[in-house]
Amino acid sequence: MTALTDAQRGITDDASSYLTNYGAFQGSEPRGVVIHSLECGAIPGIAAQLSSRGGWLDGEGLAPTLMTDPTSIVRAIPDGDSGGHIGGPGNSRYLGVEVSGRAAWTRAQWLDGGPAQAALEHQARAVAGLFILYGHGFGEIRWLSIAQLQAGTPFGMAFHNDISISGVSNTDHWDPGLGFPAGAFLASVQRWFLSMTGGKPVPPPGAATWLESLMGWHQGVTGGTP
Repeated sequence: MTALTDAQRGITDDASSYLTNYGAFQGSEPRGVVIHSLECGAIPGIAAQLSSRGGWLDGEGLAPTLMTDPTSIVRAIPDGDSGGHIGGPGNSRYLGVEVSGRAAWTRAQWLDGGPAQAALEHQARAVAGLFILYGHGFGEIRWLSIAQLQAGTPFGMAFHNDISISGVSNTDHWDPGLGFPAGAFLASVQRWFLSMTGGKPVPPPGAATWLESLMGWHQGVTGGTP
């Protein structure tokens, strides 16, 4: 893995010594990053509170890779290991980043210019750090299509809902919701990636990947929980 300090990644808290940990990734490296919403308000410090020893995550036996809120980025799993966020077998194949927010929110609620947008920026920074940590380049900052997920194509981002639609793991959740500002978020991840590396971008993947992902996304919101 590429060396990055916690300060470079913006990590403020570390809960990785006691939360549920499923060990090394299947095939030694993850296939991508799954984007989640915590289904709570954009509350400063809520990520640290939920991941505290004896807290909600500890009690549920769950742990995404990272959790973010308006003021925090919390490491929940040791770098290089997998945790519980999309059920088996996906947990051993994908990283997961949770943001304080709700799947029912509209785009305007996410991009509120206040706490929700601040939490989203922390999530984008957290995801960019994972791309760098696992040695992936600017051109791989993309949304994976349903077909790509089913084919096991590395590397990129996916919504929890995409994992549900694709059937690559045992889950039926549809977060982070149809109002999640996917384009703005991708641009923020790219911006953080360049800021953290000082690098020059290479051409991103074509638009067809994103369009196919959108088609699957709208088709799949039919049930389950956020």
